[in-house]
Amino acid sequence: MTSTPPVQCLKVSQNENSLESNTLATSPQSSSQQQLKDLEEECGLIIRKDFDEITYQIEKYLQKQQQTYKKLR
Repeated sequence: MTSTPPVQCLKVSQNENSLESNTLATSPQSSSQQQLKDLEEECGLIIRKDFDEITYQIEKYLQKQQQTYKKLR
């Protein structure tokens, strides 16, 4: 799998059809389909990692809020 910056991944998920047509114009169809599939997988991993981090930070914040609330009571 090729290394791709997250910005490019966001472009893929937001504008998949135009990216696919650009790729098809520059390479054979099977190769471009595989590249698109690889980018989608990589973007999926990045999104899951970001989602997990956001979830963790929210849970951590809520725990601190709960502790603070208990102290104030």
